[in-house]
Amino acid sequence: MKTTIDKAGRVVIPKSIRDRHRLAPGTEVDVIDSGDRLEFILPDDRDDAVLAEKGGRLVISAAAGKPTTLEEMLTVRDRLRESRFP
Repeated sequence: MKTTIDKAGRVVIPKSIRDRHRLAPGTEVDVIDSGDRLEFILPDDRDDAVLAEKGGRLVISAAAGKPTTLEEMLTVRDRLRESRFP
């Protein structure tokens, strides 16, 4: 997939890739210069399960290819309850 570099020197990562890898604004990634290519290494500390609103409903998403466990869903549910009813 091709992308662009803006005038400030930032690489634009397409939304579909950001969504799949749960990359939010401010997410830090490591960059490795391998001569004729650059590699972006994703952080390991991202939440395994993410709560997002899609089509007016709250949806729990996991990393591509990784199922969400019941424990992860309950943790996200509890965080949501705490934020709504402090």
